[in-house]
Amino acid sequence: MKGYVATIPVSGPITVVECNGPVPLDILQRGVGGYIEVVPFFDKFSYEGTTYPAVAFCDEEGKLMGKPINTQATHNWWDLVPVMNDVLVGNVVVVFGDKAFLAAL
Repeated sequence: MKGYVATIPVSGPITVVECNGPVPLDILQRGVGGYIEVVPFFDKFSYEGTTYPAVAFCDEEGKLMGKPINTQATHNWWDLVPVMNDVLVGNVVVVFGDKAFLAAL
């Protein structure tokens, strides 16, 4: 089982941390800055030239709290769902890796 946790901040570079086990809920919540919500259809993520299956998370109350638009994460999402007319706000956390790693979510 091998996977990664990528944080896509509102501004600044993406950070990626390698994981060898299930990702604790508190890591996801700290990454997005609140309660997590799965981003629908954000199911792939490219890293170092390889595209992996993925699950993305955002702050479920981010829009209500007035968090800024996350342009980078939104564009990644739109690449997967070209007809999307929504945006992602705040930091977005993407968990990606092999099938066993994602099954442990």
